[in-house]
Amino acid sequence: MRYFVRALVVLLAAFAMPAWADDTEAAPKKDTIGVHLFSHHFPAESYNNVNPGLYYRLAEGPVMGFYRNSVRRLSVYAGYTFEWGRFDLTLGAVTGYEYAAQPLVVPSVALFTVRGVTGRLAYIPHIEKRIGSNVLHFAIEM
Repeated sequence: MRYFVRALVVLLAAFAMPAWADDTEAAPKKDTIGVHLFSHHFPAESYNNVNPGLYYRLAEGPVMGFYRNSVRRLSVYAGYTFEWGRFDLTLGAVTGYEYAAQPLVVPSVALFTVRGVTGRLAYIPHIEKRIGSNVLHFAIEM
């Protein structure tokens, strides 16, 4: 587990380096539409790795969305996304798991942008008695 966390930090830092080195003025923030695509769980067990869904994030940070979750149920979430260059941190609450609603804490990094479409990699950490594995999740944003 420790090696995975270290590898993830190195990977995220490597993808973010161009953003840190870029000293041009940042573009104004805009609303974002995102499409949840797929995940990878480890340990894998029998979790669903195909997680289609949509989300909408206002330029000011509020976000809401839905997706088919890892236990094959509909999840709905709402929260707030903090942005630092390519890095985001989304905090909120999500439904569709063992509890009626549970905390949502998801750091992510923008991997690339091509013709206005951004690939985003999110990390959902293993939390005892809440989430049974670590999760890497991929989504695209427009």
